[in-house]
Amino acid sequence: MNSKQNNNRFFTAGFNVCPSSGQIRGTEKAMRLGPVNLRVLLVLLENQGQVVSRAKLFDQVWKNQVVSDDSLTRCVSDIRLQLGELAPDTKLIETIPKRGYRWLEKVSVLQTPEIVKSEELQLEKAQQKDAQQDGPPSQKSKWKPIALWTGSGIASFLLLSTVALWSVSHYFDQAMVRVALLPIQTAEQSHQNLAIDFEDELRRQLLSTTNIRFLSSRTHNEGNNKLYPYLSREFAAQWIIEGRIRVHKDLLRVSINLVDARTAIVHDSTRIDISADKIDVESLANGFVVFLKNKIE
Repeated sequence: MNSKQNNNRFFTAGFNVCPSSGQIRGTEKAMRLGPVNLRVLLVLLENQGQVVSRAKLFDQVWKNQVVSDDSLTRCVSDIRLQLGELAPDTKLIETIPKRGYRWLEKVSVLQTPEIVKSEELQLEKAQQKDAQQDGPPSQKSKWKPIALWTGSGIASFLLLSTVALWSVSHYFDQAMVRVALLPIQTAEQSHQNLAIDFEDELRRQLLSTTNIRFLSSRTHNEGNNKLYPYLSREFAAQWIIEGRIRVHKDLLRVSINLVDARTAIVHDSTRIDISADKIDVESLANGFVVFLKNKIE
């Protein structure tokens, strides 16, 4: 990733990505990615439409570091979760089994504000030079009040637009149900990929709802020994979803608990027993999503 690319901004799926600040800005809200997640995202954006191998991602994001495959999987899952708040109905990252990942949406590279500002200054100087050469002083003076009124009008419009966007955002924040989905637990190594896929599918389907939104998994990966009240106090989380996959009488038992974040008391729970060779992750997640939506919304 060269320095020139790092200074550019990217536009994709209706939002802007600013590498220098790590900020992702949509039409009504903005968020900030952590440095590792941002580097993974940039590699995918720079290779839009192409399959980026896991080896390439490891080389460009964790160069000269030893990390597990699970670190990359969790990273991509985090990115999907966070960006899903800006584009909930759009599939952004495609998983190519045994190969890597691909960014699906078209990507446009935008000039940095510094470049745009420099070009605007050059244009303004050229216009002033032309005016000095071609236009009489009285004509230039005539246009100054108009320019001032126009500038004031634009400034007022931008201020009103900002206030309106804040009001809309504040309203939606009030209506939003904040949920933390903890990593699906399993004791069997052979079930790890199933747990991750199931977790991703739960997020995807719940994000398609009107008002349920997830906290980033980074908020609960710090090993806090009072995790539930911490999420409730610091991030206004209302519900915690915890799940488990285990073997029960030759079947896989998938269970979900819905926990009140303020009290850490299990509000409700459900489970499904299913044969390992008949698992459809999307259908499995859908059954739990119906249960959770009835309890949360």
